[in-house]
Amino acid sequence: MTDSLDRDDIISGLRDLYVKNLDPTYTQAPIVVVDEHDHWNGFRPDCIDRIAAAGVK
Repeated sequence: MTDSLDRDDIISGLRDLYVKNLDPTYTQAPIVVVDEHDHWNGFRPDCIDRIAAAGVK
């Protein structure tokens, strides 16, 4: 057993911390985070279409 964290553990922990601090009014899954300014919760086909059309990097 090792006490070290691998890269995936660190990224997962940071992502979880970011999502938890986004908006306390998010009450539906999924919570989608594209970047720090573009995020939403719940099933939003309109947002998915917008991001797909823009070609996320």
